[in-house]
Amino acid sequence: MITKHTRGVRPTEQARREANRDKVRLYARQWRHDHPELVRAASKRTRIKNKARIKVRQRQWAIANRVRLKQKNREWYLTNRNRILKKRTERMFNLPPGGYEKLLKAQNYKCLICGRTANKRLLSVDHDHKTGQIRGLLCTTCNIGIGHLRDDPILLDKAAMYLRTHTKDLRETLTQPEILTIPYL
Repeated sequence: MITKHTRGVRPTEQARREANRDKVRLYARQWRHDHPELVRAASKRTRIKNKARIKVRQRQWAIANRVRLKQKNREWYLTNRNRILKKRTERMFNLPPGGYEKLLKAQNYKCLICGRTANKRLLSVDHDHKTGQIRGLLCTTCNIGIGHLRDDPILLDKAAMYLRTHTKDLRETLTQPEILTIPYL
């Protein structure tokens, strides 16, 4: 067998190389195992030198295997979804690595308002929009409710008072056979 490494080599030398091919491969494998830093450096030099060629080959492979690649990426995303969301949340709110998990543990994995446990969905990070300070973790429903009331404690109190007074009135009205009329303030 003639390769670029055996061109110009005497036939006896070539026969000797072919006879010792397995020994040479074993030696090369052992050398790579013993010198990983040199192998990494050589690989890096090769990647830098052939960057354009490698990019073209990767692009061709991606086009030829589009369905397979899409499926593989989707599977990876589904298995790592919570990890990705936690990382994104930490980056968005300037939390240290593992900060979201620490907040979850401190809250016993529950929403601070309704006490609902975080199962598949992650809890939302509630923060003051003026200062950016994190107040705690809330379920999506509670977080949206506070957001719709513009983070205003007075509005929240008014909404709570409204619910307390009108829930009683509504129950009494519904028990009467009259037509339901809702008084407007």
